[in-house]
Amino acid sequence: MHQTPPNNRNVQQRILQRATSSPTKVHGTIINVSGDFGRVARHRGIVLDKSLLCKALFDTPLAPIRVCLPRRFGKTFNLSVIEEFFNVVTCQDAEPVNGIIDKPAGRANRMELFKDSLLREGHSEFFEEHFCNIPVIRINMKDVKSTSLGEFYEELAICVYKTAKIWLSKSAGVEWNPLAKLAWDTLKATIGKKNSVGDRPGGWESNGKFALRLYEALEEAVASAYDTKCIVLLDEYDIPLVGIRNTSWEKSARSAYISLLNYIFK
Repeated sequence: MHQTPPNNRNVQQRILQRATSSPTKVHGTIINVSGDFGRVARHRGIVLDKSLLCKALFDTPLAPIRVCLPRRFGKTFNLSVIEEFFNVVTCQDAEPVNGIIDKPAGRANRMELFKDSLLREGHSEFFEEHFCNIPVIRINMKDVKSTSLGEFYEELAICVYKTAKIWLSKSAGVEWNPLAKLAWDTLKATIGKKNSVGDRPGGWESNGKFALRLYEALEEAVASAYDTKCIVLLDEYDIPLVGIRNTSWEKSARSAYISLLNYIFK
């Protein structure tokens, strides 16, 4: 079992105390074992209302926040709740009209997930101010399990690449300002280079910073498009570190990964 570091332990305890001491509410009627809140709620799956976590985290002054809990404890599900609440309206919420995202329709569709939530009932001002109002970048590191340094660098890049591709698909219908358009063009160009890295001299083993460059382009594009800072959610962040333990290339891999984490949570 992983232990929460001392400087974050009190933060974790306060967040969990707020959540566990709050009133509880159950939604849905169908049993569903998915770990994704949006998918479960949209199919009327049975879910425990975790919406108050959004306010508990937002009201916590320390950033970044690291919470370590045992596996199968609902961490991924909770992150999906946070993402669905805060994330801006995208073309996945509503079809673009004349090439532009219909934000009121998208917000109304997302509201179906939270219309009877404890957060909306008990903290209506917070709900209205922050619902669908902050871009969320969510990265899952669960597949970074490698047997060599080059493979580690490639799998690290693939995790960021998948998130970048999702954001590119979501961005259809966004009204671009010139700066944002330039940032998104840079992101597209960086994404396009991913498949050729392995063919360069030294291959992936000589390109340990590609994941970092790709993330830099992603964050710049999203922040420019919405003219605000982003919320970044990193799931299964420990998996890359577990996989490199006691390898001959652990030091190089750890350095690349820590550099990426330092930039993400700067």
